[in-house]
Amino acid sequence: MDAALAQAVSDFCLANPSLATASGSFSKCGAVSLKLKSFLEKRGYEAEVLRLAECSRQYPGADRRWRKLGGEFWWVHYAVRVEDVVVDCAARQFDSECEHPLIRSLQDVTAEWGEAYGVDPVTGARNGPRAPAP
Repeated sequence: MDAALAQAVSDFCLANPSLATASGSFSKCGAVSLKLKSFLEKRGYEAEVLRLAECSRQYPGADRRWRKLGGEFWWVHYAVRVEDVVVDCAARQFDSECEHPLIRSLQDVTAEWGEAYGVDPVTGARNGPRAPAP
């Protein structure tokens, strides 16, 4: 990630401080990802909202409200793909100790989430097949 993109993501997070907490980011990933996508596009970046499901990782420290919905495999999550990375500004709902924002390679994200694909930000419709590994 280049310095300008890193600064843009940092600016977004500073403008949305509640996302730095587990309770503040709980169930906000869809709306936040749409906002981040728009924020980055206004700065000249191509961005895509990814729908993630079928998580293979265990998150024992996840916000307790997730437990009422079942195990990690059943959770649905959203993040933003930009350049060669995935930016997750709501990751602390699963792990309150993770980096904020959580920035990972697409390859790492697709290894953790069995289902990962771009979605239309207005309709939620699938944009295409599983996001390709870089």
